[in-house]
Amino acid sequence: MCKKGKAIPKKVCIGICAIILAVIFIAIAASNRKEVINLNKYLHIGASGYDGYGTAEYSVDWDAVREKYEGKLHFTRAGKKAQEKGLQYKDPIFYIQNNVVVSLDKRNGLSNGDAIKYSWEIGKNVSKYINCDLKAKDGKDKVSNLTELEKFDPFDGLNVKFSGVSSEGIPEISYDGDELDLSDFDWDNTEGLRNGDKVTVYLSNTDMEYYADSIGKVPDKISKEYTVSGLDEYVTSYDSLTKDFLDDVKKEAEDEIYSYGARSFGQSMSMNNLEYAGYIFSTVKDNAEPDSFTYYDTYSEYYNSLYVIYKGDVSSLFGSFSTTKVYYPVQFANILKSGDSLSYDENCGIVGSTSLNDYWDTIRGYVNPVRCYSEIVDGNRDNFISECGDGFEIYSERNDIEKLDDISKSFKEKLQTDAKDQIESYIAKNYGESSTVDTLSLKGEYLLISKSQTNDEDSNKYIVVYSAKASNSEGKFKTTTIYFPVEYKGIVKLSGDEYIVTETKGILGESTFPDNNWYSTKGYLDGNKMYSDVITQSRDAYTYEVSDGLKEFGS
Repeated sequence: MCKKGKAIPKKVCIGICAIILAVIFIAIAASNRKEVINLNKYLHIGASGYDGYGTAEYSVDWDAVREKYEGKLHFTRAGKKAQEKGLQYKDPIFYIQNNVVVSLDKRNGLSNGDAIKYSWEIGKNVSKYINCDLKAKDGKDKVSNLTELEKFDPFDGLNVKFSGVSSEGIPEISYDGDELDLSDFDWDNTEGLRNGDKVTVYLSNTDMEYYADSIGKVPDKISKEYTVSGLDEYVTSYDSLTKDFLDDVKKEAEDEIYSYGARSFGQSMSMNNLEYAGYIFSTVKDNAEPDSFTYYDTYSEYYNSLYVIYKGDVSSLFGSFSTTKVYYPVQFANILKSGDSLSYDENCGIVGSTSLNDYWDTIRGYVNPVRCYSEIVDGNRDNFISECGDGFEIYSERNDIEKLDDISKSFKEKLQTDAKDQIESYIAKNYGESSTVDTLSLKGEYLLISKSQTNDEDSNKYIVVYSAKASNSEGKFKTTTIYFPVEYKGIVKLSGDEYIVTETKGILGESTFPDNNWYSTKGYLDGNKMYSDVITQSRDAYTYEVSDGLKEFGS
């Protein structure tokens, strides 16, 4: 201050003012100056754990930052306004700490020598709210000092075997090693195994640090695949059956058939001329359930079956039916190959049932081999693959009969001869000495074709009609024309020019002589009645054809 009365030189006053302004400017500059903080100086990047399984980690030494910059940092005017509006941070270093993030490109599974890349992310308001500029440069650090561990094979000492039958196999797993326990393993595919399938066994715990901490070693793998082998196998083709095995089952099939005949035929029937007729071999499809393969609604479970088929002539000792060729398929189920040996699980006996006449003479087996083929092969195509051989394959090729001309002349003549034999046999057994039948002659034929064509047995009916004059020497009835229709059901044409009949129904009809009700005969006395019974009554289910000789009764 200048004292009154004394003048201060002008130059001195100017100098003093300049000094005062400089101090003010320095103070202002000091209050607005920003501190520059290089964050990379305070960053530590590293990894801990075991070589190959290391875990990345980082830290920023905020204590060192505070030690150097505390007292130098403060909130700017903008920062203070933000505090007034709700910014919770009161400490500038704490605010910076909570607005800086470090990101690492790798976290786990690290090995010595790996590079960890890091990058910085800094909040956009840091330099606005705090009087500082943050420098942070992205970079990378190399991993080192991870503890090296010995590796071991966790499956050394694990014993994997398989038991059972192929398609039903199971694994049997045990462990006799020193490092682990059986409870340390899990496995997939535990049932329904076949030879060649794969089973994977794997460690139930894949945390390598668990093994490092518990046994000081780490597994060199976490899973191992095993191929199923050594299981017994169900045979899948006839070619797999050896001659010795086939000779054995053929002998057993013969014994089965002869034994059945001895038990069941008694004194009323006999069987002769038994001979081998072929085979059917069936094996279950991969996508099928074996329990669907059944006969007579009896539950059974077969993966394969060999049907050894014999045929023999069955005769009635009392003439209740004509000598008939019967086919006997003997079933051997679940044929198994174990090493070089073959065996079967079950001898199921003779398959099928057939009637030898219209009454009670029913036996096992089949009169018609086509029906045998149809039931065993066609009836199970959805679930089984079958092959036939040694002559029985002929029944796999069949042609429909749709008109009379589809039946060869030679086969018609064969059936006509058989029909005549049946009629004459009937007359000989049932007409008394005073009754005679003369001039037996072929009258004609009917053919009925099923509209539905469901199966061979019901596909058609071929009816041979003979006519004859019946008379009685004692005058019990007048001389009368009789028509004898003999029905053959399900004619099938095989390969070549061979035919077979599914079933012979015999003489149709029953008639009473009009002038004597005590006398009756098989057949018809009225041709129109015969046409009505044979043709008209069946028109809803069959189409039909009538030969010329029978058209007088209806066409």
